[in-house]
Amino acid sequence: MSIKVYINDRLYEFGDAITIMQACEVVGIKIPKFCYHKRLSIAGNCRMCLVQIEDNQKLVASCVQVISDDMHIYTNTKLVNQARAGVLEFFLINHPLDCPICDKGGECDLQDQVFRYGKCSSRYKEEKRAVQHKDFGSFIETHMTRCIHCMRCVRFLDEVAGTGELVALGKGEDMRIDVHTVSNAICKGITSELSGNIIDLCPVGALNSAPYAYTARPWELTKIPSIDLSDAVCSNTVLHVRGHQVMRVLPRECDYINEEWLSDKARFNYDGLKYQRLVEPIWFDKIMKRRESISWDEAYDKLYVVLNESTAIVSAIVGHYSDVESIFAIKELFSHKKNWFFDCREEGSILDPSFGRASYVFNTTIQNIEDSDECLLIGTNPRLEAAILNARLRKALIHNQLKISVLGNRFEANYPYTYLGCESALLKAIYEGKHEYARRLSHAKKPMLILGSNILKHQYDGQAILYYSYKIAEKYGLIRDDWNGFNVLNTKPSRVGALDLDFTANFRGRFSDIGEMESDVDVMLRKSNVLLLFGADDINIDAISDDVFVVYIGHHADKVIRRADLVLPSPAYSEKDAMYLNLEGRLQHTCQAVPPLGVSKQEWMIVTEIAQRLKIELNFHSLEDVRAKISMKSDFLRPENMCNVLERRDIAIPKFTNFRKKELIYQVSDFYTGDQISNNSLIMIEHSNSLRNK
Repeated sequence: MSIKVYINDRLYEFGDAITIMQACEVVGIKIPKFCYHKRLSIAGNCRMCLVQIEDNQKLVASCVQVISDDMHIYTNTKLVNQARAGVLEFFLINHPLDCPICDKGGECDLQDQVFRYGKCSSRYKEEKRAVQHKDFGSFIETHMTRCIHCMRCVRFLDEVAGTGELVALGKGEDMRIDVHTVSNAICKGITSELSGNIIDLCPVGALNSAPYAYTARPWELTKIPSIDLSDAVCSNTVLHVRGHQVMRVLPRECDYINEEWLSDKARFNYDGLKYQRLVEPIWFDKIMKRRESISWDEAYDKLYVVLNESTAIVSAIVGHYSDVESIFAIKELFSHKKNWFFDCREEGSILDPSFGRASYVFNTTIQNIEDSDECLLIGTNPRLEAAILNARLRKALIHNQLKISVLGNRFEANYPYTYLGCESALLKAIYEGKHEYARRLSHAKKPMLILGSNILKHQYDGQAILYYSYKIAEKYGLIRDDWNGFNVLNTKPSRVGALDLDFTANFRGRFSDIGEMESDVDVMLRKSNVLLLFGADDINIDAISDDVFVVYIGHHADKVIRRADLVLPSPAYSEKDAMYLNLEGRLQHTCQAVPPLGVSKQEWMIVTEIAQRLKIELNFHSLEDVRAKISMKSDFLRPENMCNVLERRDIAIPKFTNFRKKELIYQVSDFYTGDQISNNSLIMIEHSNSLRNK
């Protein structure tokens, strides 16, 4: 049944009983607000959204009033405008008028609305109040005198982040927003991995970005759409650039991935783009035992000598930031040689594209997590591995009563969960129906499981974990025509794209001396004569023998560079146009925001120039040529499928039922580091150290 409503004497029809503010937004009528936010609960405490209803003596707050049939609403009457001006006058009573030095200048809701709805004079003559600044951590700079008590920050940390670290103390003029402490514990500031979002939510200059403070003004910045590559979620972002430098990173609204939130690592690690960068080719002279800069031609000549050996075993391993175009170009080149191998599983994962695409992607999709009512986490800590995805789990728990159970390491979650244990035998018991959790799975309407990629590193047990996880999904209805609840949580943005391109060595059967505990990358490190590392920093450097010629292609001087004989610089994600597939298998892309540093070249360009030296024709000479060839090879990587998730439910995981280890234990890394840019970010290092020391 539709609801007919008159707004400013025009008739509109709505299908649901929504609030007046939501109805006005649907028809394009703007109502000013401070406390209301569409992704937070309704507070109704700023009174800026007052509207007039016919036959009602008092104005009503449009954010809380629900529409009813034949309601007559007026949003721009003289009485409404007087009320809004009065609300703003009260806000300005104690607000410090320091707009010229406020970092929120040009982006301040209060500033904009005073200009639009406020008065040009003030009747207030008394002294203004002053509030002491608070310690919200090294990411957030506070000016609490400017706070208008909209409570957005409090509600976000309570509802979305789930940490509840802020609270409103006192009443009236004495109200303060402060860090919530328990039993007089020492204040640690805000520790949530999503804390930076309260900067965006704050409608005034009370909360600002500490790293960005006093460095630029909004009107000086160019805004370039991009994605975050600190994890495999690939949150949509906007890079704010001035000249040749990224000044800050903000979220870009995307309902099916990150909504309008961003993790702290994605938001604040951008200063890592400036430090420890590789800007020119470097050669390690073993005779003189020193490193020296060389030209690109000299670098190609030295590389040609070692690659042209007919008996040499050459291996390429791609790392965290490798884009789809570069991975494709590497495979095209290496496919022309018999003893040339490649792989993307630098840490030794057992994921294999031959098992089917659905065996290594997040099939449920991030958005559809909200529809699930039962979730089993196996060997993963989504709060540290994918903070934005973890926020969706919490959202589903709040709004859809999602029940979460954990098998593996205990971790400090921001939601309640049932801990099943860490014994590997539990997986088999659940599959066979001998564990009480099997009954919960069988009664769930839309159950899902999330399998952590970190638990799949163990070459022997990883296969059994993957097998039993899939059999559980198959047996208890996690995979059916209208639902797919089998998910693998990859942590590297390059992984799904590489697996889609079948960028794996699969040494089993090629060599007779491979141990059952060895991964394909382990074999590469042991047998290769020449090793090309495309930003692969998670390999075991100690396993590389001294006689192996190591070439490192990347944009940061990270740990592996100490072993490299030849270093070739490539641009960071902010310096190139490139495609990535996120953990769902959704095609995303970066846009070049700043020029590449020094003389760095994209990886696919380096590969094509190597091919020319070796007289191998790859039949592509531009980025468009590469993408055209990729489209011919894979449906998932066609530009017209950008932002879509193409489903494949064919899974053929080989039977593997034995476990070597008794426990499903995996190594948990620090959230604020783990990738090359974050590892070199002074902001990330400082914040990580501050949390450890408190």
